[in-house]
Amino acid sequence: MGDTTKYFTAKTCVDFHQTKCHYKKRGLIKEVTKTQVLVAFLFRTGVLQKGTGMQKQNYFDRMELKKNNLLAAGLVSERFPGVSSIVLHMIYYQRATEPILMKRTLNFMPTDYACFRMDCMREECINGGFELTPVVAGVIKNHKKSAKGKIVCRGKNGTLRHNHASIGYEVSVQYGKPVK
Repeated sequence: MGDTTKYFTAKTCVDFHQTKCHYKKRGLIKEVTKTQVLVAFLFRTGVLQKGTGMQKQNYFDRMELKKNNLLAAGLVSERFPGVSSIVLHMIYYQRATEPILMKRTLNFMPTDYACFRMDCMREECINGGFELTPVVAGVIKNHKKSAKGKIVCRGKNGTLRHNHASIGYEVSVQYGKPVK
């Protein structure tokens, strides 16, 4: 029969054969060309989106901005000498039927970048996110071991409500032994 390759996503199974393939989606099977299936597969998995030319450039611009922000933040060891580790426990909340979106723990060592800004988890949120740098800096400045609190996303979009997302956080800092 020839070369066969299978690709799977959560709701889609694609069998590629030499010239035609069988595309099965939600129980319906139809014969289509490889190109049609590949494009459908890429849209389904989020690799390809409408208007990708502009989105691709925006993605590269965002990645360049993130890279520059990391470099500007410096290392934990440079910015906070004497700190051996910083642990951020976060719970992302959203205004929806299931309010807890995700629980996340981030560990920062002296060799990591001291960038404590987390993006909003909503794709449609513009200029949103959670800036934890002042919180971490305040804990270290006051030589505390931990702090808890909540931050609200201030991002905007016509479809998003005010306070559409927030995080509950706990910052834990461990200090190295002082050098005498």
